[in-house]
Amino acid sequence: MPSQVIRDKLKPFRKGGKAYPVLARCNYPVFDIVNMYNAEIRGLYNYYCLASNVGKRLSMFKYYHYGSMMKTIARKEKSSIGAVIHVWY
Repeated sequence: MPSQVIRDKLKPFRKGGKAYPVLARCNYPVFDIVNMYNAEIRGLYNYYCLASNVGKRLSMFKYYHYGSMMKTIARKEKSSIGAVIHVWY
């Protein structure tokens, strides 16, 4: 799996080396936000599932992607990331 692909896919979710919320998704219900993020990671994994290094490359993508999802939901709900994580777990 090419590392350039991961870098290109992470551009909307990472700014300044940190996870960043996708502000365009704040208008959707929480259920739809989670489905959008899940569809992205499933699509990327299904496309590269035969690659030998997909687990290592996707671990970095999942880290920023998950952080972006939590920040997007926190921004939508006008709460903190800790509160969002507490509700989910």
